[in-house]
Amino acid sequence: AIILGSKMIVEPYSPSGEEYPAYVVRCPPSSSELSYIHLTDVHEEDGWKVVQEEPARQGNTSLPSPDVIKIIALEYSYEERRDEASSTLFFKDTSTTHNPTLINVFYTTGGVMTKLSHPTSGYNQLWRRNAYDSVASLAAIFENPRVHTGKGYRNAGNAVRGCVKCGEEKKRADFSNNQWRKGQGESKCTSCVQSQRQGRNNDVDASYEIRWESIIDSITCDAEGCLNTSPAYRCQSCCMVYYCSDACRRSHQREHSQECVGIDVMRLRTQMSGSDVNLRSGLCNAKPSTLSQLRGQAMATQLSGNRSVDSLLLQAEYIHQADENWEQALQLYHNIMMASYGEEEHSDTATPSQWRQMFMGLSRCSFELGMYDKCISAGSGAVEMNRHFPQVHRYIALAHAAKGDHAEALKTMKQAILYEAPWCDETAQLNKDLLRGHPFFNN
Repeated sequence: AIILGSKMIVEPYSPSGEEYPAYVVRCPPSSSELSYIHLTDVHEEDGWKVVQEEPARQGNTSLPSPDVIKIIALEYSYEERRDEASSTLFFKDTSTTHNPTLINVFYTTGGVMTKLSHPTSGYNQLWRRNAYDSVASLAAIFENPRVHTGKGYRNAGNAVRGCVKCGEEKKRADFSNNQWRKGQGESKCTSCVQSQRQGRNNDVDASYEIRWESIIDSITCDAEGCLNTSPAYRCQSCCMVYYCSDACRRSHQREHSQECVGIDVMRLRTQMSGSDVNLRSGLCNAKPSTLSQLRGQAMATQLSGNRSVDSLLLQAEYIHQADENWEQALQLYHNIMMASYGEEEHSDTATPSQWRQMFMGLSRCSFELGMYDKCISAGSGAVEMNRHFPQVHRYIALAHAAKGDHAEALKTMKQAILYEAPWCDETAQLNKDLLRGHPFFNN
């Protein structure tokens, strides 16, 4: 219980119609101090007024209760403009009809939303978290909604956030409004957005000292019917298609949007799955930690006599290629193709991914056997099916270089950098190392 001095004047007031009354307690007129208390019982004890508070409620119980808030609002000529909802009280200033001041009070958290006429911004609203912590601080807001109570504000310019692209912690000013609204873990800083818009990837290109201008001449615009080279624009989302102009980008937008997957989404999928992108590349280049396991699976399918396309591809890659038995691997790839074409008994139709795997396997085996034209032909088939698959250009470039056609070798190496798995740093490094190692490359 709280004992108040006998000079206090207690006035009954029950704005919500509750069974228990609420009271406004004022000090003598000579004092400017004003306090509000929500009470369930007031009685005399030896000349002192004994005040019993209302039952405990959910949320921050140190904050004024809803009935006390209504009393404060009434004191400053505010009325409820709608029913209470989600622990929120809604008030409107009754002293004006044109753009009246609105105040929403979140009585369990101490938050306040004010909407009023601003001299330069017009009729707008401001949200303040933890804006009040007592009757006095809340009364100050109702008395002057523009007041700065020292609570609930923060300096937005000092807020920091990590860029999802470059990973650096940057201030609010380093992000556009659109990117900042996306939230933590989704925002890209202005520098990264601009580099993507220009078709640049500064994090990768700069670290390997390969200038964008030195490789973009190897590809053409992806808009249908356009054959312009050196496209200056790249899709900001997937970073895998290129355009020579904004007009070409718009003309191709509807078609591309159906297959576009954001580079950050692809990077996140790869990280979350923890899988090796090279497991079924057809090049037998899986990581050593999984190579022995895959070889064991391939041998098990061979011993069991399993003749499915998937099993035969596993055997060609992780038995014959792993043993550098290129002739036998090449023959097995031919057998798989004939089976997939239905030219053998018990044929099994291959999926597009399996066809791409076959072409890549044929390309490598042909290269290792010195059959460079066949290597280029098979590799080109794989590129046509999926030009973005990691290392799909590799043996085509090596075959051109082995034939002495260095112009085509350099062109293919550049295409690998621009097209292949932009979300995979490992692939980017391999492709850039391959290009930099070519004797005729001039950056």
